[in-house]
Amino acid sequence: MSRSKLHPFKGSNSCPICGEADSDCRYSTDGELVLCHSHIGFDPNHPDWHFLGDSSNGVWGKFVPRKSEAFDRTVWLEKKLQREIDRLERQKEHAKNALSIPDRDKALRKLSQSLGLSRRHRQALLDRGLSESQIETGLFFSIYPNDDVPPGIPPNLPGVNNGKIAAGGVGIACLAFDSEGRAIGYQIRLENVTDSKYRWAKGVESSHLADGELPITVIPNGKDNGQVWLSEGILKPFVAAHAYGLNAIGAAGGHFSGAANQVKEAIGPYRQLILCPDAGDINNPQVMLRWSKEIKFLESLGKSILIAWWGQETKNDDDIDEIGNLDQVGFITPSQFLEMGKSDPLPFWEKVKRLVARDRKKTRKPLPSPLPTKREAKIYDRSNRLNEWASGKYILDTSPTGSGKSYDAGKATPEMMGVTDLFYITSDPRNVSTPTLKDWPILEGRHAGLSRNPLGEVRTRKRKDSLDRYQEKDLRANCARPFTHAALANQNISHGIESSTICKGCQFLELCRSGKGDYDYLQKRAIALQSKRLIAHPASLPNPKSYDPENGFDYGNTTLIFEESELSCNTTKIVKVGEKDITASIAALAKKDNDLFLSLRSLLDAVEKLLSEKQSNRYGIDGKTLREKLLGLIPSNLDLIKLKSALTPDLSFLDPISEMGESIADMPASVRRAFAEKDSNLAEKAENEALKQWLPEFIDSLQGKGYLSLNHGILSISFVDERFLAIINEAAKVIFLSATESIENLEARTGLKIDLITTGGGFQRISGLSKCQTLAVMG
Repeated sequence: MSRSKLHPFKGSNSCPICGEADSDCRYSTDGELVLCHSHIGFDPNHPDWHFLGDSSNGVWGKFVPRKSEAFDRTVWLEKKLQREIDRLERQKEHAKNALSIPDRDKALRKLSQSLGLSRRHRQALLDRGLSESQIETGLFFSIYPNDDVPPGIPPNLPGVNNGKIAAGGVGIACLAFDSEGRAIGYQIRLENVTDSKYRWAKGVESSHLADGELPITVIPNGKDNGQVWLSEGILKPFVAAHAYGLNAIGAAGGHFSGAANQVKEAIGPYRQLILCPDAGDINNPQVMLRWSKEIKFLESLGKSILIAWWGQETKNDDDIDEIGNLDQVGFITPSQFLEMGKSDPLPFWEKVKRLVARDRKKTRKPLPSPLPTKREAKIYDRSNRLNEWASGKYILDTSPTGSGKSYDAGKATPEMMGVTDLFYITSDPRNVSTPTLKDWPILEGRHAGLSRNPLGEVRTRKRKDSLDRYQEKDLRANCARPFTHAALANQNISHGIESSTICKGCQFLELCRSGKGDYDYLQKRAIALQSKRLIAHPASLPNPKSYDPENGFDYGNTTLIFEESELSCNTTKIVKVGEKDITASIAALAKKDNDLFLSLRSLLDAVEKLLSEKQSNRYGIDGKTLREKLLGLIPSNLDLIKLKSALTPDLSFLDPISEMGESIADMPASVRRAFAEKDSNLAEKAENEALKQWLPEFIDSLQGKGYLSLNHGILSISFVDERFLAIINEAAKVIFLSATESIENLEARTGLKIDLITTGGGFQRISGLSKCQTLAVMG
């Protein structure tokens, strides 16, 4: 029976796929499998090795030898199954022979006391910031290969073989502890090595526990604040926990999901997990993929998660145990962290290796000529920033991060800009951190209640959360039907139509307008719009006059300032369509206009068939392929206006007396109250009864006026947000702030001709600015 194991390439034995003698690549001793760390997600078409796809953890590309006969996946799967059977047998055998936790703890403490710590190794730990007492608590000891172990040490203790220390070199034993403080294993910090510095002890038995998991380390430092900090490694979390007084958990390689049983027990006493990425993680796609999977695993355990961020962008920055103190640490969400990994470039040589491998079999095409030239920005002096902004109509200021763009925006007044109103638009208006913006009124959006997280940030209540958690008046729900509004917006019902319909039928309408009841959205919004300066989320901006001539806002004398314009100035909307939505559209069309339905039936049937088919690859179907398949099915004489009319959503469920020939909006509050429904019930009806508006947008996108993709049974349609574009075009002046925004992308999104300016240079420290604990992006 095959017992082939995986080994790292090293020395003269290089990976046959990428050519590197890199310990990150692996091979099986039977020669039947190579795991290449440099070829993930693509086939280099190697003449001797067949690409099978990525490993389940996304860390390697899997390759098997090309045979003279055709590759037989069935045979390969049989071998894979046999390897899994072998692995389970080895695990079962290990569980039978493994030391119990109490026996491990007893043996490791005896080994630590007997072998002790050399002067050089003790000094190395002191240099890491540990005290003498902390070193003793950690049970560190020196490892010298083939040293005799003291009598009484079990022969099956990991790291022991034939009564001697088994190790690949001299180093420090760094012990892992469980949540009860028992020593359960150790890694060796080897001297004079550049790769794989930390290695698990291995002798007759491996370091795996009886259940097959490698040890994690848990350091409950007695700090009862409900938080525990998770980082990669065994030594690192120990140092950080004692340096800053933290509760800490560490896992080798950050592989927490590989020790699910231990992690579930360790995090039990805590309500919030703080993850600490290493320096440079965001520049490594494989590491970010690992973090994505680990975050998903940790989220499945039901704990709140934040990412500790102190600017550790490159390998030259400090890890959590090296930063000296926590003053510079802020917190971001997991989604913000993972997004950073998408936008940041690959390390240079990693990119070169991938491009070389990818191009190995490709015929090179000549570059287009002439090449576009980069737009030159006008350089200005920061002291003249507000005058510079006032001098133009459309401006993109790409001055560097930290140069005070947001700070100066907070000092701007409508008079300085030559207008009557000044709107500062940001994706997080409730948590602005720039001092000069803190006193600006907020144009609040509808919400079902707010809460403050441990960092003091204000966040919206989710639909599943209980209302009784929110006691502060300013945090209570400001609208009686926020989920109904949200549900109709999700159905792509025109902004404004749904709002007026819902509000006019609400039993709290008069009280909301006056601010004398439990809900005050309308009153607070009216007051905010009377202010000359305000902060708003882009979705909360009032409708423009061209969109709503009767009640719209006149932007003709307004300056809009967009913070981080690549985030806050999104000119597209997305509607997601499933089989249920297509079925509903078919039924509505067949009922309202049978001729229109028959002309579109082939297109609708084809879309429905694509959604129901089994997906052939992980990426689904892109827009180009969808157009090739479906564009020819659009009737040549299709009247889109007539189609939109036929698909007008029926919102009668919002008006319970419409069947009587009356309108609930015309009734007094007492009648509206008698017919009132719970917000959750109305939201459910909106999701199930209001026809999703997608078909005209889909046809426009097929004809080149939008973007399409189909993935896992969901059709995504991206199209122009006409309302948002109208706001930008009607504004007297628009200033976009971003250190990284592309002028070409911005002009393409907005259709505007924009002036490009910058102060140039690098980071400038602005007096009077305090550190942003939330790491909200600043000017």
